Amino acid sequence: MRILLDENMPESLRRALVELGHTVDSVASLRLKGIDNGRLYQEVAHRYDLCFSKDRAFVQSVRRYAPSIVQVRSGCCV
Repeated sequence: MRILLDENMPESLRRALVELGHTVDSVASLRLKGIDNGRLYQEVAHRYDLCFSKDRAFVQSVRRYAPSIVQVRSGCCV
């Protein structure tokens, strides 16, 4: 699976997903930090099977075009 991590996701997650056998890029590794959300989706995010982000606005703005965008929330779930 090809996974993209938004710039607000930890590098440790990228390493863990790679260890599980996934192809993982991050906005930071692609040197796209600070890119506008719309441009990020148009240029990069649509090429991935799954994208993780903590940015609620980004997730909401592209969800209708890309249901594989997942919003990650801080905190613990039971």
